[in-house]
Amino acid sequence: GGKPLGIAFDDSNDLFVAEKGRRHLLLISPDEAVEVYAHQCKGKRFTGPQDLCFGPAGDLIFTDAGDHHSSLTGSIYSVDIDAEATLLTTGLANPTGLVLSQDASSLYVVEAGHNRILSLTFKEDGTLAPPQVFIQFSEGQPPRALLFDDAGRLYITRGGIGLTIADPEG
Repeated sequence: GGKPLGIAFDDSNDLFVAEKGRRHLLLISPDEAVEVYAHQCKGKRFTGPQDLCFGPAGDLIFTDAGDHHSSLTGSIYSVDIDAEATLLTTGLANPTGLVLSQDASSLYVVEAGHNRILSLTFKEDGTLAPPQVFIQFSEGQPPRALLFDDAGRLYITRGGIGLTIADPEG
């Protein structure tokens, strides 16, 4: 009843869920009960986890929509194996979907508040470089979900438009 939005399985078949309504990440193990995996970063509650994926270091990376009353409060977090959250970037306009590039060097994120896809490159220390606009849409509802195919094409779901497919150059 809390509005689950994003899901991802780890190597142990544990299911992680971005649960926007209750503002936390859930961990559902095949042989254990459902538990809250993470709900805050350094004492600050998440505002609305949207989507998630596993990063190059094995951490769980997720988008958090931010305050719906203010346009640039969305963030991207990572959560390590001990459920400790780290803020990777903030100041985004309602980040929703995300996907790791095929070579695991970049993260592609829907910035729904600006109707575009951002690309953020991982630095050697695991932090993210400032976002770059990968695709800016001029019409239609904002994108929601992202997925790469084996040829490096990015599939983008867009309400009212359908499916958009972008080559590696955008």
